Amino acid sequence: RFTQHSATIDSLFGRIEEGTFLITGTLEHQSGELEEVDLKLNASKVKVTALEYLEIALESADLEYTRDGDYFRLNGDVVLGETRYEKNIDPLQLLPFAQEVRQVESDMPQFLERTRLSVRVRNSDRIWIDNNVAHVRAHAELEVIGTVPEPNLSGRLAVEEGYILYLDRQFEVTEGVAIFADPNTINPDISLNAETDVTTYQAIESQTYHIVITITGSLEEPKFSLESSPQL
Repeated sequence: RFTQHSATIDSLFGRIEEGTFLITGTLEHQSGELEEVDLKLNASKVKVTALEYLEIALESADLEYTRDGDYFRLNGDVVLGETRYEKNIDPLQLLPFAQEVRQVESDMPQFLERTRLSVRVRNSDRIWIDNNVAHVRAHAELEVIGTVPEPNLSGRLAVEEGYILYLDRQFEVTEGVAIFADPNTINPDISLNAETDVTTYQAIESQTYHIVITITGSLEEPKFSLESSPQL
């Protein structure tokens, strides 16, 4: 139902392949600007291909978009299904990207600039990174916070299984955790351990070395070590 300044959605139901979504609620606008809003979204089994290399599967989503004083608030819970990131990356590009201060400028609608975020990603243990650097499955317990122009993350992302590729070798991940605790920027504290065995041959003798990669510290200032047993 529409009037000059408002719209009421009794129910808007749709399907995206095997998934469904339902929107209900009201909103009011004045001269094209959003004034009041109270919308709810429930989605289930929705798959979205955001980019050629990123497929996001929503097992379920329960979100509310409401007015909160001078601001708007997007609040709710999301459970991810099998989500895949498959873009190849150059590891040497990661550190400069993390250390750069990037200010994205865009002509965003005013209501989005005034939208605060509190969206929890929970019980999501089928997030796959599958590219030239890693083949790992991760478990996310995160919250998207901040504002739409300047979003941030809190919580943790843990590797459940898989391996990373380094020097043409597969290193099995024995521990991999990123903890997002910096309220001002996306700069997680990282704890990564990965191991492999390498056998060398001299004449008829062989020697097997157990190699361990360790990365600790923040993404902006990581500490990297490579150790072997027996020692090299």
